[in-house]
Amino acid sequence: MGFFKILDAVIQVISSLEYDDNGHPYRDDDGGWIPNNEYDLDGIHYETDDNGNVYRANGKYFPNDVFVLDGEVSTTDENGELNDE
Repeated sequence: MGFFKILDAVIQVISSLEYDDNGHPYRDDDGGWIPNNEYDLDGIHYETDDNGNVYRANGKYFPNDVFVLDGEVSTTDENGELNDE
């Protein structure tokens, strides 16, 4: 494969990514959230878990949620508070 074909392939991958308010990619080429990352979109700060699921926004956990961080499963109650496990 020639240099320009490789360059074209790289440009296509980069252009298919979506970027947050700070210019950082937040979605992978399949459209999913990038795991274990933080993003700012429209002034809201999001955090994703090991699986790429958003589990917190602006520092608050989502109610009745299950998420995985560093291989550890955590859950929240109906108020968005972490459950003791």
